[in-house]
Amino acid sequence: MTRYLVVLLILLFTSVAANADLVFDRGLPTANLNDAAGVNRSNVAWGFPTPWDGYNWAVGDNFSLATGADVTDLRVWIVGADDQPLSYMWSDLTLFGGPDSSNINELLNVSTSGADPNVKISPVQYVGGVDYQNSSGGFDQIYQVDFLLNWPVLGGTT
Repeated sequence: MTRYLVVLLILLFTSVAANADLVFDRGLPTANLNDAAGVNRSNVAWGFPTPWDGYNWAVGDNFSLATGADVTDLRVWIVGADDQPLSYMWSDLTLFGGPDSSNINELLNVSTSGADPNVKISPVQYVGGVDYQNSSGGFDQIYQVDFLLNWPVLGGTT
């Protein structure tokens, strides 16, 4: 059975401005990681399986740009299962976005096989070589997923 992860978590993207400057960055946390941080823990994985349609959803983030731009790269991070490759869990990833919550569109659907030119998937760790600590106390691999797209975003629109 093909399983999908619908990625709405928008954390980082670049514009096609003159030199593709980074225009928005909400990267991985660098402090208060994992259970050692106690109540100050800043890295928590959120996902919402939907048994009625078989999809897993990661909830998105809102952003607004002062001026319009064509977004060419959008980066998200996905917590894996143990040390398995991302393709072990999902064969495809679908990225959705839109000008507001009532106008969500599919921006890109990519394969996690490693052969898709529209996505780059790389294992990463937090600063200091730390993985994500799961609810059982074990550690899971984090994957950086760079979607390569051409998404026109209007300025001043959420």
